[in-house]
Amino acid sequence: MNAKRLNESHRRLFINGGLDILLWGVQKAERQFAEAREERRAQFFASLKDARFEVCPCGCGLKGDVCDSHIAIVNAQNEQLPF
Repeated sequence: MNAKRLNESHRRLFINGGLDILLWGVQKAERQFAEAREERRAQFFASLKDARFEVCPCGCGLKGDVCDSHIAIVNAQNEQLPF
């Protein structure tokens, strides 16, 4: 679904359907997930200090950044440390 269709469906829900509370709940959850992803990314980069990546270390081919799956793997391994 592209942004134009998403906005149109949201507008229809607000104007015609009266489901604005449900839509607000969905949007709030999406915002919270996005904030959590950004926080994990910030923690990952803070742990690496000033490291710069030409290509993602996991081998996915993402240039100049680290993908979310690699961040999740690193966070999971950090949680398994005994100290």
